[in-house]
Amino acid sequence: MNLPDTVRLTEPVPVYPVFEIDHPTCTARVALHGAHVMSWKPVDDEEVLYLNPDAVFKEGKAIRGGIPVCWPWFNAHPADPQQPSHGLVRRRFWELLDATEDASGVTLRFGMRVGIWNAEVRVANLDGCGYLDTVGEPEMRKQKGDVTFDRKVERIYESSSRTLLVDDLSGRTILIEKSGSPSTVVWNPWVEKASALGDMPD
Repeated sequence: MNLPDTVRLTEPVPVYPVFEIDHPTCTARVALHGAHVMSWKPVDDEEVLYLNPDAVFKEGKAIRGGIPVCWPWFNAHPADPQQPSHGLVRRRFWELLDATEDASGVTLRFGMRVGIWNAEVRVANLDGCGYLDTVGEPEMRKQKGDVTFDRKVERIYESSSRTLLVDDLSGRTILIEKSGSPSTVVWNPWVEKASALGDMPD
């Protein structure tokens, strides 16, 4: 990606990218880790944000000070004390999707391409059920344990029972009930197919 002339990619420590902005309206620093705004100083004015001078720049370690992204919860997890404070995204590296500039300033747009949720989601209550696997050549198989996702999944299960969608990362469980249907479909397009679908974001 070509960055605007007012944006420069730096590494204050190895493998820890920080974007430095030097625009006629302001200067700023934004870390790829957590999409965290570390500094913002309007032109001819003082620094607006406080950053701990002893802040640790390391993956998995939250930056102290600046503007963090706290999502999908703030403070302690409402149900699981083992989950990290202030959500899941401030301690992970994001991806810079695009960077633009105009006379008013600079816009950096960040995202997370691989679902932090999907890696921990599983479908329960289908153990032992037969299913038609339609990825590649259609073939009948038998489910062993919970359904987990590490690849494209397109399956039609022989099950009229309720299922459970369990998110171990957030601690949330969704009960899915039905009646009058002998089949349960489990579908996940995974990364490659999702990226090829025009109406589905990365």
